[in-house]
Amino acid sequence: MKTYSQIVEASYDIIKSEYEKLTIDARKKQREVLKDPKEYLKVMNEYLLNSEALIIEAQTKLANKVGVPGKKLEESEIALMERGLANNILMLQSQLRAKIK
Repeated sequence: MKTYSQIVEASYDIIKSEYEKLTIDARKKQREVLKDPKEYLKVMNEYLLNSEALIIEAQTKLANKVGVPGKKLEESEIALMERGLANNILMLQSQLRAKIK
């Protein structure tokens, strides 16, 4: 759990500026389509998918740097959840998202 939490926490430093740019761009697009609910949802979904992809990519890169292949990171996350640590994992990931917003 310690290595996993370190990877999650360190990913903040890697993605902070890119995440901020992604968020600013998405908010501009959202404002442009406020009157079109379908387009607004499309823009929101695009933002959410892109931001999640950015986070996952950063965590995978960090895991690879410390000798944990991306697949192994995912397997470790599942194993931790199966050991009853799902809330801990969700809390770590949520804290990261709250920190970068």
